[in-house]
Amino acid sequence: MRMASSSIAWVVRRPRDGETLVFAGASDQGIGSHVLAGGIPGFDFELLAPTCASRAEGNCFDAVFNRPLRVSHGGEHVELFQGGSAQLAGYEVQCRIAQQVTYSGRCADFAVHAVSYTIARLK
Repeated sequence: MRMASSSIAWVVRRPRDGETLVFAGASDQGIGSHVLAGGIPGFDFELLAPTCASRAEGNCFDAVFNRPLRVSHGGEHVELFQGGSAQLAGYEVQCRIAQQVTYSGRCADFAVHAVSYTIARLK
């Protein structure tokens, strides 16, 4: 199993009620693969199918495909590509990474994140 060495997640809630999300973010090899396996209450995430050809090859991977990240909350959704951001039901959602990697097998311990995002409450 490949595991990106720095899979990480953050979730910050409003101190007064302990429920209102203030900020959340995750970087992982897949949605809920190693961090936030239970998700973020009220939000749904999905990596959609790749829509374009692979980016360049590397020593440790044969292909890297951009994938849209769909984030749903409050009956609304946005679809973002790597580097994109949008407002969603009172939150700013930023997609840092959304990709699919085909590893070459030449680097047994090499792994990169497939998804990385942040969500911040606007008010």
